[in-house]
Amino acid sequence: MLHQVLVSVKKPFIKMVPVPKPECIVGQGKVLDVAKYCQQYSVSKPLVVTDRVLLGLGLLDGMLASLENAGINASIFDEVKPDPDYATVRAGVKQYQPTAVMGLSLLEEARRLIVPKPSLEA
Repeated sequence: MLHQVLVSVKKPFIKMVPVPKPECIVGQGKVLDVAKYCQQYSVSKPLVVTDRVLLGLGLLDGMLASLENAGINASIFDEVKPDPDYATVRAGVKQYQPTAVMGLSLLEEARRLIVPKPSLEA
């Protein structure tokens, strides 16, 4: 009941706030285009959210190299576990905020955030 009241009170105000539509980028090798999209959207310090296994296997090396070659300094949060709890999400947000990060670029298994997966063939 309380939830319905809160939603009905917020509804008129939500319509006044412009919400950008997210762009979903899918396809083989698209992870290598992250630098291009960072430049397109003026993201100067993306936060790469992943797990230690993907990072350790080198599956993100191409993307990280493309960011570095473009002069984009990415921050890496590699503490994601399958089906992360709120503590994991809070830890990612904590890292995201103090470094003045301007956007999120990649997430793996963080279903509560956003999940573009890297192509194994890239």
